[in-house]
Amino acid sequence: MNIRAFAILVILGVGAIVSAFAQETSAVFRPIVLWGDNVSKGVLLISPTEMLIVDSKGDKCGKVVAKEAIYGAYISLDGEKLAYTTANGLWLAKIKNGENYLVASGYLDFFRWNSDGLGFLFSMDERGKDAPSSISNIKFFWADGDGKNIKQVYP
Repeated sequence: MNIRAFAILVILGVGAIVSAFAQETSAVFRPIVLWGDNVSKGVLLISPTEMLIVDSKGDKCGKVVAKEAIYGAYISLDGEKLAYTTANGLWLAKIKNGENYLVASGYLDFFRWNSDGLGFLFSMDERGKDAPSSISNIKFFWADGDGKNIKQVYP
């Protein structure tokens, strides 16, 4: 690769990062698609707090409204439940009726449904209020598919 081609790639990459940062920090909302691997449904984030659930044929399957801005969304493999994250916690919703409830408070760092949808693994970054941002205390948890029976699995 010559230096000119490399410079163009760097400029394009920086432009993409600046564009992503600008969307996150600006007041302008842009709808996005959140679709996991090996699932037959996806999430259209149609406003900072509203998710439209769509199947692989483009049919609407439900709508979930959050109480605060959504950071990420994860549909269970059975397509019945939706886990989503906000700045303050992990929430679980039933796709059929949109009913949702808080599973855990804190900043979610990782989330993954298990293969049968009967449970999930997640991690929370439990920083102290006065701790510098480079110091964190990440803990991993397991929960039943309904968000109950949470147990710490690491450390």
